[in-house]
Amino acid sequence: MPNEAPIFSSQPLKEVAKPKTTRRRTTTTRQRAALKIDKPSATTTAKIDRKLDSIYKDDNGSLPNMKQIKIKRRGSPILRSLFWLFLVGGLLAAAAWAGFFIMPANKISEEKVVLKINGPELLTLGATSTYTIVFENKQNISLSNVVMSVRYPKGFVFLSSSLAARNQNKNEWDLGAIPAYKKNEITITGLTYGPIDEDQSWRVFLNYKPENLNSELQKMATLITKINATPFMVALAGPDKITVGDETEYTITLETNNSTWPTKLFVAPTWPANFYITTSTLPIEKTNHWFLISTPANATSTPNQYIIKVRGKFSDSTDTSATTKVALLLPTDSSPTPYTIATATVNTELIKNSVNLAMAINGSLTGVSTRPGDILNITLSLKNTSGKDINKAVVKLNLDAPAYKKISVLDWNNIVDKNDGDIQGQQISDTIRRGQIIWRGSNIAALNKIKNNDEITIDVRLPLKDIKAISWSNITEYKIMATTEITYVDATGATQTITANPTNLIINSDLNLEIRDKVENNASGKEEHAINWVLTNTFHALKNITLSADLYGDISWQGPEKVSIGTVNYDDKTKKLIWTIPELPENVDIAALPFIVTINQKNPTQNLLVSKVRLQGEDTVTGEKLDLLGNEIGL
Repeated sequence: MPNEAPIFSSQPLKEVAKPKTTRRRTTTTRQRAALKIDKPSATTTAKIDRKLDSIYKDDNGSLPNMKQIKIKRRGSPILRSLFWLFLVGGLLAAAAWAGFFIMPANKISEEKVVLKINGPELLTLGATSTYTIVFENKQNISLSNVVMSVRYPKGFVFLSSSLAARNQNKNEWDLGAIPAYKKNEITITGLTYGPIDEDQSWRVFLNYKPENLNSELQKMATLITKINATPFMVALAGPDKITVGDETEYTITLETNNSTWPTKLFVAPTWPANFYITTSTLPIEKTNHWFLISTPANATSTPNQYIIKVRGKFSDSTDTSATTKVALLLPTDSSPTPYTIATATVNTELIKNSVNLAMAINGSLTGVSTRPGDILNITLSLKNTSGKDINKAVVKLNLDAPAYKKISVLDWNNIVDKNDGDIQGQQISDTIRRGQIIWRGSNIAALNKIKNNDEITIDVRLPLKDIKAISWSNITEYKIMATTEITYVDATGATQTITANPTNLIINSDLNLEIRDKVENNASGKEEHAINWVLTNTFHALKNITLSADLYGDISWQGPEKVSIGTVNYDDKTKKLIWTIPELPENVDIAALPFIVTINQKNPTQNLLVSKVRLQGEDTVTGEKLDLLGNEIGL
């Protein structure tokens, strides 16, 4: 029987692997009884105790404290590596933060780079103002590659600066380096123009590179300004009420409390649609503006007041009042559109007259677009609505048209007037000639006495000369002004004059399209059409020209090897042909596009080869759009 006493050792205990856990089997009552171990006797227990004492007692016969025995365990090498990694990283981060807070001497601070703009915020239009831009480095780090750029308020005109700018726009400066704890400034002087009571802003940008950083930083400063006062004033005086057809006068007064005027200044009136000017003390420009020269060439001083007087008439209309406005416009190089710096308005009551008079040209009561060679169909209609007869009526039609060497562009030799009115001519200017037709009772008997509610209609047919009758390239004007009036004696014996609505006629380019088609059979016996689109133009340059058409049937299209002007695009799928010409100068009086269309297989039901050609463009002088149609080509 083996020795049942345990074997003990004084060597440290070694950890052994934990045995695998196995599933506990269920035992029966009989099995548990068989496994039951008997409790040792007292003699056996004492014997075991003596053996243990002999093993654990030291040389002095003392037993160690068994509760203090420790078992050493070895951890995972991965966990130990992570532990040391986090420990070292934490120490390094702590060192970095310590350096950041303990030694901040070389840290860049944006707050310590100071940039500000000093100058007036409320301004007077046209006044000279000076602004100071201050930049300061409040730290012990030098700033290098310093560049300052400025965005001026709209309407600011640069005059000078304390440091020369590096560019033509006078808004960029090279400042080089700004040493630690150094301050500098730049002063900028200029004139301020712009809209009244509108916020504008100065924006200054400072780009720099700190000595301890390999990157560029930027500082920005702004200053809001506003023009709240102007030394320029405009006043408009006119009638409170006026009878339609009577001549009246408006007075425009310009004043300044400055010693000088701007070099450029425009006075822009806005007249009612039924008002037309008869005379003006200052010639009006084609743009309907008056241009003021600040100091006339022969003047010894600059006046502080300008006065413009305008006379004109209101034509008959359904309006019972009219508003006239005038604005003072200031153009500047910094803005594509002029600034409105002063305005004035007058309201006028319109008193109806006893005769209604109207004029229509080519069916229009207002504006008409025409071109050389066109015919003007003019209709004048008048009706007596006074409630009484009127007597001795005289009707006048005035046509102020462009002219060259006192020869009008209107073809007066071919006028058609069944009433045979008297025609008179008058040279208004070097480039404008007036033609006047007068109808009296000797021409139209009904004018001797027009009964109440009677109506009279006068028709005139007057052509413009074509390019064969006059050299349109010598014509510098492009407008015709048509006005008409009636003078009569009313029931009280007083003479009255009534004016109809004036009509403006715009003479556009004489652009024309000719479609040429030459048909023959080619070497293969197929029908071939040699087509040529020919453009002609002698009056005004053109731009944005396009010609387009659709082709039909089983065909082949062949364009020219080289296009004389513009570009050509033909789409085989849609059979769409487009010729585009960006610009057609006035000195290019002809342009052509030749091409060939071959019919591969004839269709007996097809009767159209090329549709009407749509020609579109823009007159560069009048600014009007042109839209014409060329002839189609049939089969």
